[in-house]
Amino acid sequence: MVRLLVTRGIWVDEAISVSQAKLPFGVMLERLQIADVHPPLHASLLWATIRLFGTGELAIRAPSILAGTLVVPMLFVTGRELFDRRTGMVAAAFGAVFPLAIWYSQEARMYALYMLFAIVAIFAQARALRQGKARYWALYGVATAALLWTQYLAALVVIAQQIVFVAAFVRRRRAREPVGRALVGWVASLALAALLLVPLLPYLASQLGAYTQRGAGLGAVPAQAGNAVSQQVGLSSTR
Repeated sequence: MVRLLVTRGIWVDEAISVSQAKLPFGVMLERLQIADVHPPLHASLLWATIRLFGTGELAIRAPSILAGTLVVPMLFVTGRELFDRRTGMVAAAFGAVFPLAIWYSQEARMYALYMLFAIVAIFAQARALRQGKARYWALYGVATAALLWTQYLAALVVIAQQIVFVAAFVRRRRAREPVGRALVGWVASLALAALLLVPLLPYLASQLGAYTQRGAGLGAVPAQAGNAVSQQVGLSSTR
């Protein structure tokens, strides 16, 4: 309910996202490739949302509201999986009222999706390591791909999780526990994630090429660069 209490107006980045999503789908993707620094998953969801529900404040924020709401039960099941039921309840309670989580759950940008997929990936990783079932390895691969389709900086989350996998395997090896089946699941999950990311590679290459040509340099802060180029798109689309 807290996430439905949208009390602020549309701000510039949201307006830019809506302006982009109003374009024909192919045109939107082409425009994003030359003038943005984010993956296209959220833009694609917003494109579909606008055509189904219009451009009202609640409508354009619907993907984020839904994702942000799902974060709460995912915090519960992840906390329970990692520790116990009480930890899960505390995590969910904090997630339900944490101001930053609520803010991003009310914003027509990709950050609520980022939170959701990151928590799903952590849950899937824990279940896969503990139970070794194929469905949890598959869920981890899908969540990992979804993270990178949502935000390129998710690569940091993915790298951190690979370190956890390696640490878990080393610990098992030292304890003389079998690791072969888990290693197969790990490799298979990464292969699945890589397969799902293949269509993103040409898109990313186009963005990098356009970003380099603009002379921004690879040292620029991605979020700031994204805001700057997106403003250019917003201005050009109103002419």
